[in-house]
Amino acid sequence: MEPKAPSSPHVVRRAGILSALMAFGLHGSAAADPEHNLVFFHPSPSASAVGYVLHLGTSSGEYTQQVDLGQPSESQDMLVYSTNIDTATDLYVALTSYNGDGLESSLSNEFHFAAAVVTEPGEEPAPPPEPETETETDPEPDAGQMEDAVVDSGSGTSLRARHALANLAITSDVTGLLSMVRGDGTSRALTIDSLAAARDLRPTRCDLDDDGDSDLVLGFGPGSNGQVALIHLEDEIVSSVESIVIGDADYHTADGQTHPACVDIDGDGLNELVVGTGPAAGAQLFAFDSFDTAFAPFDGERGSVIDAPTSGGMRSPGTSTLPALGDFDGDGLDELVVGYSTAGHRSIAVLDDGLHGFARHESLESGNGLVRIARVNDDDSRGGGTYPALGDWDGDGLDEFAIGYGAGSGSWILFMDDAVHARLDRYPGYLGVQVGRPDVRAADMTVRPAFGDIDGDGREEMVVSFGDTGYHEVQVFEDQFTGSTNLFRGGEGFVEASEPGQQLMAAPER
Repeated sequence: MEPKAPSSPHVVRRAGILSALMAFGLHGSAAADPEHNLVFFHPSPSASAVGYVLHLGTSSGEYTQQVDLGQPSESQDMLVYSTNIDTATDLYVALTSYNGDGLESSLSNEFHFAAAVVTEPGEEPAPPPEPETETETDPEPDAGQMEDAVVDSGSGTSLRARHALANLAITSDVTGLLSMVRGDGTSRALTIDSLAAARDLRPTRCDLDDDGDSDLVLGFGPGSNGQVALIHLEDEIVSSVESIVIGDADYHTADGQTHPACVDIDGDGLNELVVGTGPAAGAQLFAFDSFDTAFAPFDGERGSVIDAPTSGGMRSPGTSTLPALGDFDGDGLDELVVGYSTAGHRSIAVLDDGLHGFARHESLESGNGLVRIARVNDDDSRGGGTYPALGDWDGDGLDEFAIGYGAGSGSWILFMDDAVHARLDRYPGYLGVQVGRPDVRAADMTVRPAFGDIDGDGREEMVVSFGDTGYHEVQVFEDQFTGSTNLFRGGEGFVEASEPGQQLMAAPER
């Protein structure tokens, strides 16, 4: 039987709140006196409803803007969505729901966001209007004629419906077969690499060859002889594979692991590579130029070898260097942030771009570039390591920081704003969010965040993988502007591997 659209949701009320962007220490794009509001609405009674669309207009019944909300967070039997409302303009709001086939319901009742009244000094404000009367929604269609798509945020049902085709993670099997994992949990084979058979992957995504396609860069675990695989993709199909090698023979014998990052560090419009190392390399990283030089060693102010700053406790028995790249100061060049694998240390290095020799970033007032993100004796200093990622999470054109904690740390991610809106070298008590399901938290797994714009809205979402070599699922968080209220409720949910034994490492397309 032909599937039918789910029945309408019902708008209940809205409540002004302190901007979630500001509460997190982050800043949204400039707007004319916006006010952040929570929109509360009763969900559609239809079991097939997997998401909702917010319709906005300046005249009653005429909606000129639509926002796909997905499946918002739930609070006391109502769904909640945070939106940025211009208080100077009357707005009319209604919602529709949609099912897994994309069929949309009729509109809900309409809610009126009245324009704010500006009063002169000494003038008494006008009394608030009486609450609007709630209207009835359309009757529910026969549920027996609809496909069963019950929303379960824990299982990621709505997430799979929204991001079914988005590339979110990488996995490999014992034969070395590499596969891309999509938002619906299915995997698609890419290529075979013998080093991937160890199933210890360190992926990142970028456009390696300036052809408009997001390619795949893979580092590997100990015993990989310093190799990094460069996998060129054309329309998601492997077109060629090459490799670069870091370190000398001694490093290859003693360790050999690689941790790559990939963006434009010199402002030439092409992406370069920075590769972190294992403990045997003495906290070094290696920089490589772009594809037009065949990824030759980077010819920077201080050469191609980067000596990451360390503190005394990191030097023995050594530490892995875990790079992340992004433009967090707005100069159009991508700066370098380095995390460390050393247990008990909660520091990152905040360094400048390649044209400035990866020196201590100018926003730091003193020191060697290390920024402590937790005090030594705090609870969040236990466990091991910092695993940074950089991405424009709030859509302001600057990259923010997400720093995953290592094993034994309770599965936390810490957030820091960009260098324009925050003092990176002053410990104010950064926003921290515990991620993963209870089994991940109980096992105290390493947390590895990665950013990518998986829905094409210009703001980057965050995909989180677990464990040193991955886990059977990844967790997805909407961008900060759209999904801030969901941050503490598990984000958009989890994407589970479709095949038993798969270990997923976050690698969203950028």
